[in-house]
Amino acid sequence: MANLIINSIYKHKQIQEQIRRSFYENSPPSITLHKFLTEQAINQIKNETTKASYKRQFDTLKYSYSIAKITKNTQILLDSQELLHFLKILSPSITKIPEGYFIELNHQDYSLLHDEKNHKEKTNHCFDLIIDLSDNWPDEAGGKIVYTKSDGEALFVPASTNTLTLVSRAGFGRYIEYCNHKAKKNKRKFILVEI
Repeated sequence: MANLIINSIYKHKQIQEQIRRSFYENSPPSITLHKFLTEQAINQIKNETTKASYKRQFDTLKYSYSIAKITKNTQILLDSQELLHFLKILSPSITKIPEGYFIELNHQDYSLLHDEKNHKEKTNHCFDLIIDLSDNWPDEAGGKIVYTKSDGEALFVPASTNTLTLVSRAGFGRYIEYCNHKAKKNKRKFILVEI
């Protein structure tokens, strides 16, 4: 899994420079890159999600979702120099990729904005790294990850398999839109790493 991880299009210096500029032009500074990982890497990660031990997290006034620590093989991928080098192009302050989590959303799952108090206590948490693993998640089912400011400014991260999204958290809270009945039996899965 440590050989070719990132899709070759994202390795060209000219493309990397365009991505870096786009990242800082957005508010919040963010970028979503489609088909980011090689097919082999994304398929291996999706296979790893079936081996993870998910635990249901539920507090009616705050959140409802399933979470699991990422597997050893997935952490090896995230620890790759190839991925770290790419992220450093976007922000030189990223020097390490900490352990992340698999998040699984089903019908009736959500996370409210006031759940963010835990994240604000982390002084070293500047970015969210999301790798989407969702197959067949209907857009109209909700479940978008939303970054918002008190002035109403918002960034929506919809489900789209094999996308990498990096978001600067400075001044932005995060919540997950309610997953409505249109989700049916589908699951939205993604990796969340707080950097």
